[in-house]
Amino acid sequence: LFVAALEDGTVIASCGFVHQNIETCELIRVATDEQYQRKGVGQALLTFALQQSVSLGYKTAVLSTTYVHTAAHRMYEAKGFK
Repeated sequence: LFVAALEDGTVIASCGFVHQNIETCELIRVATDEQYQRKGVGQALLTFALQQSVSLGYKTAVLSTTYVHTAAHRMYEAKGFK
């Protein structure tokens, strides 16, 4: 599944997930255009993707990120990621 937030036809944020195994999906391509960061757009998209993963039967979602994305880390932690 891949979802995007648009403004005037332009992608401003994206998020998706891919199948890992019967219980686990991996979040991929989680990104928000810099001028839209800290406005709830990325969090809304992440929430939607996680809701969709649950509706498809996934029990666990995983992701990987680099240490430099501290703002993203706060968003992930707020959603329960460690």
